[in-house]
Amino acid sequence: MLIKLLKLPRAYNRFEHPVLFDTGNFSRIPISVGIQVQNIRGIDGLSEEITMEIDLVTKWIDFAIRDYHMNSDNVYRYLDSGFLKEIWWPNFFFNRTALVIRPDLHGSTYIPKPVKLSINPKIGAVEMSSRLVLKLYCPMDFKYYPADTQKCDVELQSYADSSVDITLKWHTNASGIPQVFLVNRGHPNFDIHIHDIVTKTHIDRGIGIPKAEHTVLQFSLSTRRKLSFHIMQTFAPSVFLVVITWLAFFIPMELLEARIGISMTILLTLTAMFASIK
Repeated sequence: MLIKLLKLPRAYNRFEHPVLFDTGNFSRIPISVGIQVQNIRGIDGLSEEITMEIDLVTKWIDFAIRDYHMNSDNVYRYLDSGFLKEIWWPNFFFNRTALVIRPDLHGSTYIPKPVKLSINPKIGAVEMSSRLVLKLYCPMDFKYYPADTQKCDVELQSYADSSVDITLKWHTNASGIPQVFLVNRGHPNFDIHIHDIVTKTHIDRGIGIPKAEHTVLQFSLSTRRKLSFHIMQTFAPSVFLVVITWLAFFIPMELLEARIGISMTILLTLTAMFASIK
């Protein structure tokens, strides 16, 4: 059942980290993150960008809610996404981001953005799931084109909260496997895989700001170009046209105009074909 509000402690401040209600002491907030890559929308080699649609699932413990509702039932309650304006929630960003889009339905005030929020008040567990479209800058090397494999590192980290404030980690299943996976692997031109799911540390040395240690969640997205496409669209037609060019040598020398015409036609065809390859 969807509810709009959940009673919060009177002294609750959404701009401050939740603290233990009984003592007021500070405790690092445990946060786990899971990512489902729904599909790869586009791979642009010219601008070196990859566009993907993801579901970002974030789970954390709000100590203030837990201590205030310790006598509540141990069940999750689904709340309206507008309740996020009333509680604290982590501040994340993706490195090397060219564009972030929330694919909400415009033109209606009754349809919220694609954010799902659920809270278990007894244990203070908050779970937020949102749909995002990311366009990331990924340096590419085309030395072995068209048999090339590109690797894009996707990094997520907290912007305002350091490792002193939060404990950031990948959400894992019962077997301890991080919950980062690709839902739709089908792509007409590339074989796509996710690997190297790690957690690392980044030292932020901002100008005029004391250096701080931030936890970075990272996974790698590999795209290997399918040779079948280029064999059918490039190599096979090229071989066929070259063979036709060789046949021009069997034309008698007296028909020089025919030889030149065939050669020029094949040359122009190859030039147009390679110019159209993306």
